Amino acid sequence: MIVATAALSLGILGPAGGTAGDLPQKAELLISEAKKVQLEAQDISKELRVRQFDLNKVKEMMTSLTAHVEAVNKMVAELQPMEQSMTGQQQAKFNLIKTKAELLTIFATNKQGMLLGDQPEKSRSVLRAKAEGIAKRSEMLQKSAMALRQ
Repeated sequence: MIVATAALSLGILGPAGGTAGDLPQKAELLISEAKKVQLEAQDISKELRVRQFDLNKVKEMMTSLTAHVEAVNKMVAELQPMEQSMTGQQQAKFNLIKTKAELLTIFATNKQGMLLGDQPEKSRSVLRAKAEGIAKRSEMLQKSAMALRQ
């Protein structure tokens, strides 16, 4: 299912490149995928509020979140060739989007490492904080991507 989601996202976007006319549609798809990251991270945070959380469930949720983060990064990479046709404001927002996508990857990788490490149950509050950080950065990425639709 996770691979299917990423493949579906990539199939919708089509081949890399495109014209300025494609930008609003691709930005909308990026916003949608970033929203999935945000919601998944919020769900993980909720799950981690419980003292006796289900570690296997959190790991499954994290796998899904990681797939969405990867899809976001692929979408950002597919927007790269369109950067030259963007307005100055859109280019500035696109640079913010690239940075935020990189941060999402770093946060997700760190969180995944913590879940696979020794005694993730003892790191519950840190894991929850990382999930909240992912959700917040994903929301910020969505807001930046909205500027690309104009």
